[in-house]
Amino acid sequence: MKKKRKFVSIGGNFDLETQAGAEKMEKSAKSEAALRRCAKAALLLYSFNSSNSNHQEKWLREIHDLKIQLAKERLVKKKMKLCAMAEVLLRLLLCLSVWTFFLFYFL
Repeated sequence: MKKKRKFVSIGGNFDLETQAGAEKMEKSAKSEAALRRCAKAALLLYSFNSSNSNHQEKWLREIHDLKIQLAKERLVKKKMKLCAMAEVLLRLLLCLSVWTFFLFYFL
C-alpha cells in the first residue's frame, strides 16, 4: 500500500495530492480567466473598429477643428509676445528719456 505524504502548515495538515489537485484547479481557473479576458478584449476591439468606421468622418472633422483652434491659439501667443516686447522697449525708452532729462537739466 502506498503511504500518503502529509504536508503540515500553519492552517493544518494537507495531503500532497490534495494540494497538487488544488494547484491544478487554480491553474485551470487562471487560464479560464485569461481566456475570458482575451475574448473580452477581442470583442472590445471589434466593436471599436466597427464604431470607428461609422464615425470616422465625425472624428476627422473634430480633429480638423482642433487643429484650427491650435493654430489660432499659437497666433494669439505670438501676438502676446510681440506686445510684451513692445511694452518692454517703450518702458526702456521712457526710462532713458527721463534719465537724460534729469542728467542734462541738473548738470
